[in-house]
Amino acid sequence: MEGEGEVLVYSSDGTFERTLGGTGQGPGQFSRNIVRVAVGAQDSLYVVDRSLRRLTVFSPELTYVRTESLPFLPPMDVWVLPDHRFLVQGWRQSQRRAEDQQGFHVYSTDRDLLLSVGKTWRGTVPRSYTPQVADVMADNSVWTAMRRQYRLSRWSLETGARLTTLIRNAAWFPGDTTTEPRFANPYTEKPAPYVQGLVAGRREGYLWVLVDVADRSWKPRDLATEKTPLTPENADFNGVFDSVVEVIDIKSEEVVARQRTDAALRVVRGNDDQPLFFSYDVTESGVPVIDVWKPHLNGEGDES
Repeated sequence: MEGEGEVLVYSSDGTFERTLGGTGQGPGQFSRNIVRVAVGAQDSLYVVDRSLRRLTVFSPELTYVRTESLPFLPPMDVWVLPDHRFLVQGWRQSQRRAEDQQGFHVYSTDRDLLLSVGKTWRGTVPRSYTPQVADVMADNSVWTAMRRQYRLSRWSLETGARLTTLIRNAAWFPGDTTTEPRFANPYTEKPAPYVQGLVAGRREGYLWVLVDVADRSWKPRDLATEKTPLTPENADFNGVFDSVVEVIDIKSEEVVARQRTDAALRVVRGNDDQPLFFSYDVTESGVPVIDVWKPHLNGEGDES
């Protein structure tokens, strides 16, 4: 759980079971900046700590195995690939704002840079650039998207080639903003739609795309009444954002299902390799509540 230096373990029915780690710098401990928790090779659990710049590995039984230092500058995100290579999202500092900058970098098990992928904008990197979102596939490829563009690209992590690009033209989504997009404060200016996440249903051949849009009842807030910084823990994100989930058939490139939810959803991949969505809220007494959905498709494009 980001902010607490620990990982919370729940059963499939939502029952809390145990915690892993705790705030600290010792073996099996974490800072308050955990950026990824994922199941890796042989069902090991990987935890990436941005502030400590290290990877902690737990066994399938959730016992501590080892801690590895990461030889990268603090990345936006890190994925451990099945062959234990690393996919790192972030900037190679020597190329920041360069014409050929890429957003994702593959490192070998010996931490050598093998290739870079993910150029999905024109010109130099925008100063107000917002990180891309991505989903790693089992066939050594990665789907990526710019947050301000509904343009989904698939890249080979073996050759670096772009394999597929899907462009969704929707009247409700803003146009091409790849060159210097403007980012407003969503509490004082009505937020424009942007891609919050994407995940591939690997067995079904679908892409699930999550887009943040302004809440139907959105209105400007007086920031003097809000705690700072504005985070899900101290601000009502569900009163600022709604979420639109669209399911795209990869072969036909058609939207086969669409659902708008009155909550600020986030997307993850479940242990069974399928998309999961969750929202975060806090009760009046300050107790955090996480609601989790496991969506699926029924029939020809009907979502349940």
